Amino acid sequence: MLRSLVGSERCIRDRSYSASHFSSFAESPGSIVSLNTALLDPWAGAAGAFLAALIYGHRSQLPFWNTLDALTHLLAVFAVASGLSHLASGDAYGAPADLPWSIWLWGANRHPSQVYETGAALFILFAIWPQKGFIRPQAPGVRFLTFIALTATARLFLEAFRGDSTLLTGGLRQAQLAAWIVLAACLWGLKKWIK
Repeated sequence: MLRSLVGSERCIRDRSYSASHFSSFAESPGSIVSLNTALLDPWAGAAGAFLAALIYGHRSQLPFWNTLDALTHLLAVFAVASGLSHLASGDAYGAPADLPWSIWLWGANRHPSQVYETGAALFILFAIWPQKGFIRPQAPGVRFLTFIALTATARLFLEAFRGDSTLLTGGLRQAQLAAWIVLAACLWGLKKWIK
């Protein structure tokens, strides 16, 4: 069952890219099923994985909030790995800065925003770790919502050091706006849970 859901997620990811770039595949439709990783669409893949997980959870009658709490630690470890991968690849680079701890990247001294990201993710991981962290939730879903709220807060502050952010009108960064919305939703949910 799970293997078929994972396969359907891959199918959704691959087919969404080919549907959005149909003109590229019109002459050679057989290339849709090629093993070229450049043809993969990460957002469609994430949406397909989320949909497959919802279907699997519903069919297996998994309690929603308890399942999210169980996955929280995996997501926290993934956040640390994401920061390290950004550091290794040079993605998510920092704004130019002349500081003693600046790193030389892409032709300029920059904030080590990837190191900041990894440090914040490590702090959040230790904060939510069972029996060791300082967050000990009692109700199902509180651990997950706390993790998301802390991650949104970290993104809200760390985005100010990034050099590759998308700016909106008024100097607000797109990721900061999204972090505000996610943080507000999590705090509303936590307030509802605490009551």
